[in-house]
Amino acid sequence: MTRFTEEECDKIISLSESFQRHSSEDWWKGHETKYFAWHITRNTETEWIFQRLFNYIKMYTDVKIVKELEVVNLQNLKTGNKFELHYDKHSDFNIGCCLNNDYDGGELICYNPEVTMSKIKGELYTFYGDNLHEVKQVTRGERWSLIGFFKKGTTENKIRNSLI
Repeated sequence: MTRFTEEECDKIISLSESFQRHSSEDWWKGHETKYFAWHITRNTETEWIFQRLFNYIKMYTDVKIVKELEVVNLQNLKTGNKFELHYDKHSDFNIGCCLNNDYDGGELICYNPEVTMSKIKGELYTFYGDNLHEVKQVTRGERWSLIGFFKKGTTENKIRNSLI
């Protein structure tokens, strides 16, 4: 299977009870972007998450993973919050998943080319860290997502300026 089921998405969100919560203010003092994140580490309880992400990349991309992920971020944006337009300068390649769909707004938009990522619960998506992107303001509810950042030097065979 290359996506997460609804039950699996709920299970991933419930991991927020087991891991330490971080605030965007811990990293970006004075920045407008406000969200909460949990660093989900790879262990026997979470290995299935990492395997699903890896299998998706292997099946649907030409990206060769040189070093596998050891941590993924569980992210939560509340009503009124957004991610401003940015690049992920620390990341070569990203994989993410929308974990819920009971919110309004909160669209993930990548540019060059412009693509709005799916808000279907459990749907996986990938993009390069140097693609300009943003998450629009959440206007109702809470947006939960899972994102893995492959840091510089952990991938090969990249086709530049494309989304996958």
